[in-house]
Amino acid sequence: MSAVATRREVDDLVLQLKGLVHVRALLEARGASTVELDAYTDEISRVRAELARLVKESETGGSAGLPGHRQERHVGMEMEIRVDAA
Repeated sequence: MSAVATRREVDDLVLQLKGLVHVRALLEARGASTVELDAYTDEISRVRAELARLVKESETGGSAGLPGHRQERHVGMEMEIRVDAA
């Protein structure tokens, strides 16, 4: 996979992850059921694992990682994600 395709896939996963986290928080604030919240938690975990796998692959695949990305920690989120530095 090319660096551009990898970066695009990482960007898509980051966007998906942010959306899931925000929707889950909204549902929790509105009193959603445990079953519904657990479904979002499971999907968040799945996307995080895929994101971590993709980033690790890009770093160990002989490339210098994903240039133009930086780590960002969001208050209230139990995760670290990589986002475009632009």
